[in-house]
Amino acid sequence: MEMYGNLILAICVAGACLTTAIGLVATVGEFFSSITSFKYENIVIFTVIISFL
Repeated sequence: MEMYGNLILAICVAGACLTTAIGLVATVGEFFSSITSFKYENIVIFTVIISFL
């Protein structure tokens, strides 16, 4: 039973991290597209690529 608890906890933590990362990327994209002339989509793609490094 302990293994299932660890698995559920790991899934919950991964989901929380994923939603936080998505929110941060969206916020960065909106912010920089409002203060620069770059498109939102390009900023989001650039941010995701940099995040993978």
